[in-house]
Amino acid sequence: MAGHLKIGNQVTIGSKSGVMRDIADKQTVLGFPAAPHTQAKRQWLGIQRLPDIQLQLRDLQKQVTALKAQLD
Repeated sequence: MAGHLKIGNQVTIGSKSGVMRDIADKQTVLGFPAAPHTQAKRQWLGIQRLPDIQLQLRDLQKQVTALKAQLD
């Protein structure tokens, strides 16, 4: 935790979380920087999907290149 922060009652802070701001009562935060647990989970899942998204992007780029070649 950094600086002078106010941590509310019944707060849960995940391990290795970087708390940079005050946390209101009854909140659960995760990650670095600490974010509400639902947002942190969505971000983590998005990062896990990046390799698949990168492959899909490469396939789409190849398709666009092929379609452009057909137009010429």
